[in-house]
This record gives sequence, C-alpha cells and structure tokens, in this order.
Amino acid sequence: MFNDFMIDTAMGDYIRTASGDIAASVYMMNNIYLSLKVRKGSDIDDPEFGMEDIPRKAVPSLPVIATEKAQAALQWLIDSGRADRIDVETEMDDSPLTPRLIIHVTVWQGGQPEGYTVFKEVA
Repeated sequence: MFNDFMIDTAMGDYIRTASGDIAASVYMMNNIYLSLKVRKGSDIDDPEFGMEDIPRKAVPSLPVIATEKAQAALQWLIDSGRADRIDVETEMDDSPLTPRLIIHVTVWQGGQPEGYTVFKEVA
C-alpha cells in the first residue's frame, strides 16, 4: 500500500536500477497521485486531466460522490492500457480534530494489484 508521502518527485515514473541505470517504473504511484490531486481543468496541456472538485463538507453522500469522481479521474489509466482495472473505495475518518475523506485505490495490471491511499480534508 502506497501513500502520498512515498511519491518521488525527483524520479517521477522512473526508478534507479541496482546497476545505477534509470528505467521506467512499473508502479503508477505518481500517475495516481497526480490524477487525484490535480484539479480538473487546471492543466493547460490537458484540461480533461485531474479530479473534479468534491464537496469540502462532510455530508452523508460525500463518499459516493468522491468514489465516482476518483474513478473518472483514473479512467485514463485503463483507456491508455496502463491498467486493467481500477477499484476505488472511500470512507470517512471522523476524527474530531481533522475530519477527512480517505480514498483507497487499487490498480490492477497484469493480474497484480497495486494499492494506494490518499486523504482529503473536509469540514
């Protein structure tokens, strides 16, 4: 399971191999992270990229809305052949200090799952 803090901003979708060479990573952490964190319409090169805004208030329908918007933001991974299937589950963390929405993403490629979790603060 991967989380936001594991994103490698320097290497992006590339990794350094044991021999020191740079190769494309089979992991899609950065793709998932950017798909969920970039606001849809804010990328001048691809205005369709990113996730639509979700309500900032903790309303009962928030997990359903967030699941639909996250699925839509990640659909390009399936369309481009990078993923076979994407499962999205959401839940509310009702901590009194910082309530937040937790989005669990499982990306399947070649029958292998890769999990990722992202958090969005809500009021």
